Amino acid sequence: MKKLVFLLFISILKLGAQDTIRFTDGRAMPAKVNEITEAEIKYNRWDNITGPVYVVPINEVRYIRYVNGMKDTFAVVKPKVNEPVIETPAYVDFVPKDAGVQKIQIVGKQKLFYDHRKLSDNALFGVVKKHPDQGIQNLMINEFSKVSTYKHNRNIGFIMMYGGIIGATIISAAVSTGNGGVFLISSAVGITGSIIATVNKNKRYATRLKIAKMYNGN
Repeated sequence: MKKLVFLLFISILKLGAQDTIRFTDGRAMPAKVNEITEAEIKYNRWDNITGPVYVVPINEVRYIRYVNGMKDTFAVVKPKVNEPVIETPAYVDFVPKDAGVQKIQIVGKQKLFYDHRKLSDNALFGVVKKHPDQGIQNLMINEFSKVSTYKHNRNIGFIMMYGGIIGATIISAAVSTGNGGVFLISSAVGITGSIIATVNKNKRYATRLKIAKMYNGN
């Protein structure tokens, strides 16, 4: 009986004479700690004290309580998670022509349409102001100033042309034959005005067409 009690007492002492490794996941491992380095802990399992040596990374261990009651606590270093890098693209003014910029429809060499509506000079200017690329918009506005000049010169040509025609008609109907020089001058003015009107009309249409192609990215 005394021998049985003694053996039981020895077993209890052995059971208490162990180190305890507490892992970060909550598990407790009875063990015999052999070595601790900066990166890892080496130990034997208590139920196989002469068996293989186990190695565990130190950041997976919360603390070790030794047989003598002392305790080593380890700072748990969470693995670094690299946050996804989101690159913010540099701001781009220009929106590609296929990504939302509605094109100007060009019919022949003179007619321009936008959103199924024919574009007058004022309407064309309004469309130009909608272009998202400020640089291209400025270039189109510079070209548009020529449209106004050509239109003004065309109107002057029309005035000269109609004035010359009216003057020549009135003079040709005069009874007096002494107005031949004036008739020629009136005719020349009318012809010159017709040429001016035609040339500036063509330049105006050509510039409108150029603006439309710039807008469309052509």
